Amino acid sequence: MTANKALKQTTEPNKVTAPNTPISHHESQPSKELIDYREAARRLKLCRRSVELLVKRGEIPHIKIGRSVRFDWNSVIKALTKHSVA
Repeated sequence: MTANKALKQTTEPNKVTAPNTPISHHESQPSKELIDYREAARRLKLCRRSVELLVKRGEIPHIKIGRSVRFDWNSVIKALTKHSVA
């Protein structure tokens, strides 16, 4: 029962959430999948240097976290779709 003290009962009788956590948090926001250079290169079937050049030219969005660079995969796909030639 001590573990249950850390949880808070919601207005719905069978639903329990952690304290200060909104119930619909996971349902309302789409998850952002952050990937690194290596994974972006693998998914795009390019070498890492080609992905670095796309970043340098501003063709794909990136996120800097300290000295690390991460990519939101959905944003990368959208950006590359804009630049595609049909």
